[in-house]
Amino acid sequence: MNFTKKWKFKHVTNSPHYPKGNGKAEATVKIAKNLIQKTSRNGENLWLALLIARNTPNAIDMSSVQRIFSRRTRTTIPITTENIKPKIVDNVKERIMLRRKNTKLYYDRGVRKLPKLNVGQEVIVKLKPEQSNK
Repeated sequence: MNFTKKWKFKHVTNSPHYPKGNGKAEATVKIAKNLIQKTSRNGENLWLALLIARNTPNAIDMSSVQRIFSRRTRTTIPITTENIKPKIVDNVKERIMLRRKNTKLYYDRGVRKLPKLNVGQEVIVKLKPEQSNK
């Protein structure tokens, strides 16, 4: 507790038995597993596949390497020396927030408002399969 106050950050925990609580980490693990499976099946170099995956731009047009090192790293794909020079990546938070806003906008287009419920009003509840056996 004193450490978090001293360094002024918020410590957020989640349950290891509830994978939905840490979606980014789960997605990263899934990508890594797929790379391992594909490279071992095809007899390709795992480290080269990881290097290429880290240099691949994501939804906000930046790769994980660019966000960490402020530049691209060398791969087997030819690249100009201009792209390898370090440059600060601006507006990362804004790009992420804009992406989330657009995602929400498109999701909300297919959502409808539910009618208000009154106390004592009968409702139908659909149980999950594991709850229906109780």
